[in-house]
Amino acid sequence: MKFSVIFFLFILPVYGFAQEDEQREALANQFIEYLDKKEFNKAFDIFDSNIVLLPNAVILERMWDGILLHSGHFQGTYKTTPISLAGNSFVIVTCNFEKTSLDFKASFSPDFKINNIVFLPSKREEDYNPPDYVKRRKFREKEIYFKAGDFLIPGTLTLPKCGRKLPLVVLVHGSGPMDRDNSVGPNKMFKDIAWGLSSKKIAVIRYDKRTYLYAAKISEYYGNRFTINEEIVADALAAATFGKTIKKINPERIYIAGHGLGGTVAPRIAGMRPDLAGIIVMAGCARPYEDLILEQVRSLGRLPAVNGVDSEPIPFQRLERQVAMVKNPLLNVETPSSELPLNLSPYYWLDLNNYNQIASARNVKVPILFLQGEKDKQVTVNDFKIWSDGLKKVKQAHFKLYNNLGHYFIEGSEGQENLNEYTNPGSVPLNVVIDMVRWIKKNPKKHL
Repeated sequence: MKFSVIFFLFILPVYGFAQEDEQREALANQFIEYLDKKEFNKAFDIFDSNIVLLPNAVILERMWDGILLHSGHFQGTYKTTPISLAGNSFVIVTCNFEKTSLDFKASFSPDFKINNIVFLPSKREEDYNPPDYVKRRKFREKEIYFKAGDFLIPGTLTLPKCGRKLPLVVLVHGSGPMDRDNSVGPNKMFKDIAWGLSSKKIAVIRYDKRTYLYAAKISEYYGNRFTINEEIVADALAAATFGKTIKKINPERIYIAGHGLGGTVAPRIAGMRPDLAGIIVMAGCARPYEDLILEQVRSLGRLPAVNGVDSEPIPFQRLERQVAMVKNPLLNVETPSSELPLNLSPYYWLDLNNYNQIASARNVKVPILFLQGEKDKQVTVNDFKIWSDGLKKVKQAHFKLYNNLGHYFIEGSEGQENLNEYTNPGSVPLNVVIDMVRWIKKNPKKHL
């Protein structure tokens, strides 16, 4: 789960649609100016009051202070770029700070109110340095598009140049509106894995998450019926289906590799697609999602965004009450989102209440590989133990724990209680890629 514990990926998952570049550009720059002047109430006033997850001035102040803490003093904006993609319009303001540059991405409602914001590493400073194990001459990359319901999803196919009937891995994100590389700070977990696997004759599909691309449409399209299926599962299924149409791919050897919440629901995906060759669970939560959120807030000292502007004396107590409501038998579709963790809708939580990832994994008829970093402070080794204990009688389940890795499997980049190490450049180490390669090659398509 990635909420405000990572300063450069502070996400307010709120939705709508925007028009007319000039006015949007002016509003986006005005929002940044208010943050710089610490006029957080004015910044809050630019938000659409009708969005599902409405922040408040205190949350905006906490976000901005976190960014300044890690990025240094704000030094101004570099450029403003309007973008239209698949019917959605955004504004990106590149912001210069003392230590780095960040892209502020905003989308707007029809009446020119902000309804989605995210700070990401600036694209103009992203010089990707591939790990030493990457053999770039051995594969090529191709931009792809596939349909997931009514949504067109863009992605990247990494395809080895040599070989036929190749295995294919579909990389599946965790929570939050993530790009195809699963970018966090200067690091690109999914790109490392894709390039590493394709250097070893394994094709990979990675794609931009639906909530990354279509934040402006999702609330309008789904209302409050948005669940984990719409957030993660549907796109993964569509990517696997698309993979079967690729000429050099063996349709009997398609694997799902889910990270974080994507790993948690990987058994559900496999249950819906029994033709998969196997699944890989990377730092997947084995406990109820609401318990994970509560533990993260307790151990990391950070709070998720909450709805409204009421003066709650102890926000953590409010979160405890929201978690208790998820577990309450009286939870129903009429329960207000404000009474639930992260202000997610009751449909979201009711769906997860009906999902037991351990039981689902026991019923999966294909091999499963579990990978976990011992230094992970978001999904801890406790989850890894729950998985291994719950599946100890399942012969096709295999487990690998890495002593020096954290949540994003970046060597030496995590493990600190305050997560400051997320900002350090790093790569997914060779041994993780090799473990995946060996497991895939030892587990061709077969039902157990």
